Amino acid sequence: MHISAAENFVMGRAVFEMEQREARAEAIVERASEIQLPGGECDPFDASNLEEAITEASRADFAALASLLNAGDDLAAGARLRQITTKYWELQAPYYAEWQLENEGH
Repeated sequence: MHISAAENFVMGRAVFEMEQREARAEAIVERASEIQLPGGECDPFDASNLEEAITEASRADFAALASLLNAGDDLAAGARLRQITTKYWELQAPYYAEWQLENEGH
């Protein structure tokens, strides 16, 4: 099977673009992990970030938390609160990371 120069160029370009997308996705994941560390922009336990996560929590999250508090299970309530804020910032961090990467050097 003979591949023309144009077909070879198109395939090469497609591979290059796929590699670029993969590298970008890896960079976003890496940055998202970095900014979730203590002191990072998306640190789930920063007071402002904790407040944001709580205000964005679902009704089901609040119901579970209230149930644990009403039962006097402070340890489990604390664990649930940790889960709520960690989950929220794990979902938000990639958006922040992508924005940061897009705006570096501008």
